[in-house]
Amino acid sequence: MAIGKYSNLKAPFTLEGWVEAIENGMVPPGYINANATEDCLLLDVHIPKKVLKAAGTKNKENPRRRRRLRLQRRLWPTLFEPSGILAQAQSAFNQDFVFVTLNCRLGAFGWLNSAKVLADGDANAALLDQRFVLQWDQDNIHLFGGSKDHVTIMGEPGGRSPVLRHLIAAGTKCKSTKKLFQQAISQSPADIPVATSDPDELYDRFLSILKADNLDAAKSISSAAIITANIT
Repeated sequence: MAIGKYSNLKAPFTLEGWVEAIENGMVPPGYINANATEDCLLLDVHIPKKVLKAAGTKNKENPRRRRRLRLQRRLWPTLFEPSGILAQAQSAFNQDFVFVTLNCRLGAFGWLNSAKVLADGDANAALLDQRFVLQWDQDNIHLFGGSKDHVTIMGEPGGRSPVLRHLIAAGTKCKSTKKLFQQAISQSPADIPVATSDPDELYDRFLSILKADNLDAAKSISSAAIITANIT
């Protein structure tokens, strides 16, 4: 995945190899961060000590150990202040579930859509990031003492709309979405209606702000410029 450029309008993928996470990253929780890039699909896993101790062992006392995935974002500059999710994650330490937060692509990185985008990439990259994390959960959450059969997704307020969309997908014949979660909580679930003509209009307007003639030109522009254009 390219870092620092708007160049990967495709579904997320698994890295081959291991990256040691032994130091704090350069992007702390904050309101607007121009240093952020599209290379942002990162997780924070909060585990109560008693759950961590039980991980990797046969825990017959409480087989219904739950994990909550909160679809709240910290990468993109929005009106949603992120510190609340950190406090709620800390409160999970005294509860009997594993609490996971995620960062995913947002704004133009995650939601830019038009026929021209579909011709050279994937639309709704933010939802694909979230689905990728849900699949990661199915494959790995047992290593943290969680159960893949008792997953709750939760989002508010920026995350409430994706929760609804994952519910819709789960109710269709989309095999890749089924069985990725069992419960969902969508807080403040009101949504903004979007006309089918809006994506192309927004796409053209966005490229105009970027001063880019086409999508290929936009891909060569820095993440900082993309962020600035997105909030213009």
